[in-house]
Amino acid sequence: AQPTIAAAKARVGCVRIVITGSGAAYLPGAKSTAYAPSKAATCRYGEMLANELAGRVPVFFFSPGLVRTELTAGGVPDDAPWTPPELAPELVRKLSTGGYDALVGRYLHAEHDDVDELLERRDRVRPGRTSR
Repeated sequence: AQPTIAAAKARVGCVRIVITGSGAAYLPGAKSTAYAPSKAATCRYGEMLANELAGRVPVFFFSPGLVRTELTAGGVPDDAPWTPPELAPELVRKLSTGGYDALVGRYLHAEHDDVDELLERRDRVRPGRTSR
């Protein structure tokens, strides 16, 4: 990963890594032995990568929420707490600006975490913890 990051920094001047996780990483009741454990590993990887690259490359990991996709079709009831699909791309756009680097290493949720509000109270939010 290091040569790739160095090449990207040389090419564009700055790099941020945003990793898509899932609430399935920590929510109870999962029935799939593939999806939930892989998302738990992804979130843990994001946390460790943020620690390894601290001070050099900002690393974020987030959950897009429960979004209607082919994966959720037919398996999740219509009255589930669906997340508007535009929230995840908006969060990624914000994180990529550099204005939210103080939130590096925290698990963020596209619907439940207002990153502007988190930024305002960053001194009271413990590193590596969700705001909830």
